[in-house]
This record gives sequence, structure tokens and C-alpha cells, in this order.
Amino acid sequence: PMPRTHTDCFLNWLMLDRQPCNLFLPTSPDRALPWDELIPQLVWRGTDFRFLSLQNRLVRPSFEGYVEGKVNTNADQNKAATAILRQNINKWIPRWKGVVYTAESEIEAARTKTLPKINIKFADVAEGGKHKAIGAKEYKKWEQIGFPVAGNHMNELDLQKF
Repeated sequence: PMPRTHTDCFLNWLMLDRQPCNLFLPTSPDRALPWDELIPQLVWRGTDFRFLSLQNRLVRPSFEGYVEGKVNTNADQNKAATAILRQNINKWIPRWKGVVYTAESEIEAARTKTLPKINIKFADVAEGGKHKAIGAKEYKKWEQIGFPVAGNHMNELDLQKF
């Protein structure tokens, strides 16, 4: 993911100088990390846009439609929700599929006491104006059961560690 609008880079390349934008240039050597210091994890941060489900037949899962009232209250709510979402994985837009894969990865990592292999979470929500995903009302029920839908923003310095 680009930390800024990458479409501007394409427009400038096409209309101005045909030079690559700084976003597409390699990291400068003074900021590069040695290979053995990289974190072996697939990472993504982005925005949960409502319009994405309007472009095809894929949808965003709702807590009320798929989890609420369908999970035994004595069960691990996060594991149960993850299993339900995984059973329906072909219905979700790609960004939500990534969140489900993250939930599975975190469950496996807790079981094996290792680092999760996948870390795909929403940093923002674009409903009623773009706002942070962590603590957002849209994700309150997901977060209450420990489902990993929201994550902190990551800038290019954060992302280069993976």
C-alpha cells in the first residue's frame, strides 16, 4: 500500500516527465534494513470502503448477519466467528478475506506460540467520513470478541520492516 495517493504518480508520469515518482523508487540505502532484520509477515493496512461491495457480487460481512446469535456464548467467540467467516470466504470482498486470513493466522500463532504469518487489518473506515478503524463504532462488536479487524496506521518506515 502506498502511504500517499499513488494515482498522482501515474498522472505525473503520463502528463509531465515520464520519471518515476518517489513512491516507486527503492528505499535509500541508509534506510534499508538487513535481510535478517525483516519481520516475516504479510502486512497490509488500508481503508474499508463501502463502495467496493457495489462493484461486484462480493460483500462485507456484518457482525449481526453472520456472528451475532449464531455463536455459543460458552465458546471462544473469536474462534467461532473466524470459523463462520471462513466457511463463507467466497462471499467477501478481498480486503475482508484478508482480515479473515489474519484471524486464522493469529489463532494458529497463539496455538504454536509463533508470529502470525498474516497481518491484514483496516486502519480506517470510510463511512460517514473517513476515520480510524480502531475503536470505530462500525467495528465495536468485532473488537469486543477479539476479532482482529482493525489495526494501527503504518507509514512507509513501518511497512519497510516486513
